[in-house]
Amino acid sequence: MLNIVRASVFLLPFLCVFMAPQIALSEDCTKLIFKRYCLGGSVATLPDGVSEAIVEDGSPGTRFTDTDGDRIVDITAVDGRIARISRRQPPGNWLHFTEWKTKLVRLYGRGEDRSSFPAYAGSRSSKLNAINAGRGSALIFWQQLGWSVSLRWDHRDYITLDYELDSSNRLPEDDEGL
Repeated sequence: MLNIVRASVFLLPFLCVFMAPQIALSEDCTKLIFKRYCLGGSVATLPDGVSEAIVEDGSPGTRFTDTDGDRIVDITAVDGRIARISRRQPPGNWLHFTEWKTKLVRLYGRGEDRSSFPAYAGSRSSKLNAINAGRGSALIFWQQLGWSVSLRWDHRDYITLDYELDSSNRLPEDDEGL
């Protein structure tokens, strides 16, 4: 028993040194997404290979893009902090959408269905036609503490998985001493 205590006292400084980066990362990271991106963390934590995207639509924030094979990840940062992470997952079909929905239900529980289809789209095939024509979208939303996740299918080629930091969880803007 005494040897176990001595060994743990000897190993404690080494464990603290190796765990320090993970502890520092977890303090400003609301959620680790795809084992690569830190929702709520600094843009300085983005992995190598992520490039800044040029956006001309006037929306706030800085955009970044990362490509992982056939998947495209779009990252939006506000005030240097990662506020949204979106990944486009091919292919865009019911089977793939249902597969991802099942995975997310297991993780986060039953989501809120926010799908939008025309009145005539009652059957699965008519909903598929509405999505392919750009007239409908399948959307499931999960609200979590400080962030949310949604699964959207509104494009014939891919589904989109979005993780977004709640606006109340973002850093306050500088009020210039007021």
